Amino acid sequence: MSSQHQTPKLYTMESLFRVTKRVITDLVNNEKDIKTVLDLPSGGGALAYYLKNQLGLSVVAADIDPNKFDASVCPFFKVDLNQVLPFGDNSFDLVVCMEGLKHVSYLELAIKELARVTKKGCYLIVTIPNDLCMEARLSYFFDGFVDLEWKRALPPNHPDVTNYLYIKSLISLPYLYFYFEQNGLRLLKTETSHYRFWSLLLALLLYPILIIAVWRRVSVHHPLFREMISLVWLAGKRNVLVLKKN
Repeated sequence: MSSQHQTPKLYTMESLFRVTKRVITDLVNNEKDIKTVLDLPSGGGALAYYLKNQLGLSVVAADIDPNKFDASVCPFFKVDLNQVLPFGDNSFDLVVCMEGLKHVSYLELAIKELARVTKKGCYLIVTIPNDLCMEARLSYFFDGFVDLEWKRALPPNHPDVTNYLYIKSLISLPYLYFYFEQNGLRLLKTETSHYRFWSLLLALLLYPILIIAVWRRVSVHHPLFREMISLVWLAGKRNVLVLKKN
């Protein structure tokens, strides 16, 4: 079987990939004008392959590591999310950033660039590890690690450090929401790959306290209030955010 008929390697969780594909498929089916897509970071090209071959979209892939990508899938650019992207303003109907923001050093710049290359009135989809879930909060409180799966220190010259895979930024939803608004992006909905059992249990037990705590910081009339007290954020593992550019 030739390489163009093989599905490229997947570099993320299967459950997250499945939910992300469903969210994108629903969006494309409802928004017929979506034709061009930027997949960044593209990893091995599994999502780009799906977007091109299953949804019939014109796809451009980009990643900091070109060695992982299957070059038979679609055009590819080597890019760094910590820098200005090599694409013009308002270039794509849909931009997908799956598990990229957690690896950047300059979150504000990355969001600014993703918004810049998204066409006005079109969509940006990002996925991030849920640092607001109850287990992540407890983990950070007790041992200082944010990532619940990756708790080990690596030397500075390790390959996973030099290609940014080891960088794991604490992504605060309030700041993330501010950066979205700052760049003309409106959060439409959030879905999760799946729920963590202990986070769900803790969230339900502490829900009245959590509501009061959020209420002290965020107006109940602000959309962020509903997000921060939702079970998707209190107990979800990895979340898929759908945004629209004004």
